[in-house]
Amino acid sequence: MHFQIIQGGLAGRPQQTSSRTIVEEARRRISALGYDVYRARMLATGEPIPKTIERLRLQIEFVALKLSALSAPPPDFTDDGYWPQP
Repeated sequence: MHFQIIQGGLAGRPQQTSSRTIVEEARRRISALGYDVYRARMLATGEPIPKTIERLRLQIEFVALKLSALSAPPPDFTDDGYWPQP
């Protein structure tokens, strides 16, 4: 039996970024906002989460959803250019 090397193959295809890593990046950014502390405070005292924090959380989740839906997410999805800034 004789094997041949196929030129190109999978090397030319873009690397797929799993949506799990995009979701993890979004979670990291939400955590960096201090959202978990505000949410715990809200559950314990009923004091609402500040609107700016809540808006940023929603924007980050939206970006994560859209990046995950792309057929070929950008390999540098952790770049700040893709994410809303506080």
